[in-house]
Amino acid sequence: MFRRAGSWRREPAEAVLKRLLPRVVGALAILMLLPVVVQAGVRLYVAWFMRQAERPVAERQLTVDERGTLVIRGAGIRSNARDLPRSFAWEAKFLRASGPEFIGTWEARNEGTTVHVFGDLVVVVPNTDYYERGVQRLFVRRKTGKWREVRLDFGDIADGIDPPLLTAYKTAIAPADLARIRGALATTTGARWLQAKIDRVDSARGEIVVRVTLGATDLRLRLGPTEDGERLLVLGIERVTS
Repeated sequence: MFRRAGSWRREPAEAVLKRLLPRVVGALAILMLLPVVVQAGVRLYVAWFMRQAERPVAERQLTVDERGTLVIRGAGIRSNARDLPRSFAWEAKFLRASGPEFIGTWEARNEGTTVHVFGDLVVVVPNTDYYERGVQRLFVRRKTGKWREVRLDFGDIADGIDPPLLTAYKTAIAPADLARIRGALATTTGARWLQAKIDRVDSARGEIVVRVTLGATDLRLRLGPTEDGERLLVLGIERVTS
């Protein structure tokens, strides 16, 4: 029933080589073709990704007297939510004879940016539907020729810290003027988040009218930039009754 030890015949080396050779050749062929397959796969993926990443682009130009041209360019933002309106990532530049000046970026559904001249200053106000996504803002070309972004973010005006230095930095409004706004709102520590929205810009009077709401309190602020454009002054505070 059993074979004696050493009774197994060894397979000839030529037979072993003949049996293994096709496998070795097949493995080498796979290794040689693998980089080609990977490269082809990467190219197909990149091509597919680029097609998926194609976004609509909108561009608009506004001439600002003889000072330069405001160029606004927006690229559609991809979203997985099909029911939401398409939003755009906007970028603004100011073209002058001395060269282009980068202004800033923001997000909005539609392009409705306006540009205004306040003496030696240029004020750019992005479309206000950005308010639905976050804090409204404006961009000021100061007397030095440098642009500054001003955010109407009053987030810490009622946090109990006096003076609200972060708000003063973002809004370019002095702490003393912020104290006037806080007093008009009659805010207390722990009050709900304050909302601010640009109503209109009056270039003739050099004013930016901002609607500020905190709970049931509704104010209309009249703001104006200083001559050098470094800060915003509170020109008036009115309570809105209607």
